[in-house]
Amino acid sequence: GNAERIKLRGGREKLVRSWDATADDGRGEYRYTALGKRFFSRERQEYIVRVPASFTGTRANGTAYHREGLWPEHEPVKVRVTWTTAQKDAYIRMVLTNKYTANGGIIAEYSQETVRLRPGGQGWHIVELTTSPENMASPDVTERPLGARPACISALPFPEAIVKSAFLDRDDKHCVIRQIAEVTRSDEAAVSDLMDEAERTLYGTQAWREEGCTSRMIIEYARISGRGAALLHGERSVEVLPGKYPLVWTVVGSHAYFYGCPKARRQLMNRRHADFQRIRRECRESTTPDASEWVHFMYPPSPGHYWVDEGEIDGVRARFLEDGRQPKVTLKDEMRTRSLCYRFTKADGEQGACVVHAMPPDAGAMMEWLRTLGCNLKYRGQGLPSLTYQVLVHLIRTKERRYLEGEERYEVMERNGFACALCGGMGRFEMDHTVRLSQSHGEQTPDKFENL
Repeated sequence: GNAERIKLRGGREKLVRSWDATADDGRGEYRYTALGKRFFSRERQEYIVRVPASFTGTRANGTAYHREGLWPEHEPVKVRVTWTTAQKDAYIRMVLTNKYTANGGIIAEYSQETVRLRPGGQGWHIVELTTSPENMASPDVTERPLGARPACISALPFPEAIVKSAFLDRDDKHCVIRQIAEVTRSDEAAVSDLMDEAERTLYGTQAWREEGCTSRMIIEYARISGRGAALLHGERSVEVLPGKYPLVWTVVGSHAYFYGCPKARRQLMNRRHADFQRIRRECRESTTPDASEWVHFMYPPSPGHYWVDEGEIDGVRARFLEDGRQPKVTLKDEMRTRSLCYRFTKADGEQGACVVHAMPPDAGAMMEWLRTLGCNLKYRGQGLPSLTYQVLVHLIRTKERRYLEGEERYEVMERNGFACALCGGMGRFEMDHTVRLSQSHGEQTPDKFENL
């Protein structure tokens, strides 16, 4: 269940901690007993942090710039596992603030840029590091009580296929029941009765109305009702029960998101988790429209492509998060955000995606440069180094092949004695470049051809 006990020397079992799904604004956290605090006193959790920072410097053209954003702290910060979330956040902020204040507030210095801490800045990004191979790589979510506050998470598979009732913020533990009733088109009372039976079969209790259902109970519910089931943790498949008309849900934190679309359920039922290395594929042509078609972003979001100044993108993300919307983040590098992609769910009453791009300060000049070149390349918010490389590759590769005719063909054949340049044979000839066209430079004159 949601409680952990240890066995003492005399054989007695005593509680050390229990999971409170309502704590930390619905995200849940462990509550430790006095014995638990002593038992876990040496255990530490690691957190990776992005601190609010200001970036000032000088561009290559001599103009000054200033922007605000987040700076990634490379070393994880260790804290006690027995502390509350508020205590952990306060300690992490104190440690990093003291660290950089001792250096005059300077985090990093480069040739033309200085990064300083913004002590009163909002938007500290603190995330628990979950890479321990023993217990964190594959956390057990099947026994986790479900019923926390929901959020709209774009990183989930098929977010648009999640049922509308998954996003209802109700002060009860009936979110699983409501979602199952919506998926199966059943009465909530009938679903509750079958869930009671599933809980009695598994645990011999009737406590889900106060504590919430577990995924193990949902799987048992599916078995009793003759359905299949598939449990995911985020994007990772955890457990599958084969069967028709399956119940498919993913667990994030202490909340379950059920899928209503039959096509999405079939695909997720067939998903299998495996540790493998992705093979790098060839880059495909981007479907992102040209930056000239983007519209300046104003909250609330709506489907389409939008832009904001590069220094405002982190503030836009914070605005999304304040409303319980979690967009997918694409980074330019370890410090800067390239774009945010928020996929609408049934809770929004919209379909499609809202993509917000970070526009560089010199974007207008780069767009004008592309128009002057006339090479038919689209500008999609790239920085100057990336764009110049893309233009160079385009100019090298996109050469129009020239075909020799008349006197030029005769000149090439005469130079080779009217015989094949490779084998010396006679017959019908074709003109071929002596150096591969994609690797050659300059004009395609007759001296760069041979007859084969």
